[in-house]
Amino acid sequence: MGDGAAMASTKEIEGATEQAGPADSAAPVDPADELDPWDAAEEAVEELKAALADVGLVLPSLGINASALMPWLVLVELGGARPDVVRGIAAAVKRGAGA
Repeated sequence: MGDGAAMASTKEIEGATEQAGPADSAAPVDPADELDPWDAAEEAVEELKAALADVGLVLPSLGINASALMPWLVLVELGGARPDVVRGIAAAVKRGAGA
């Protein structure tokens, strides 16, 4: 991929960020936002595990995925799940959304 393609991608990303608009200054601050990325990911994993357990579901591969290529970016890996577990998650989300 040439430099032009990389620059176009960067501009597209910047444009998408600008379109999203500034963050609402009145929005409450999430305490997890103040944690380092690794701690925030660990908290998120534990919150999701607890929420899933409340509805009798488990994602066995749920964990943290830290990239060696991007050490500042820590991702939560949801992993694979059986179809019945995925349907259970979908149903729980729909109930929570009032659908």
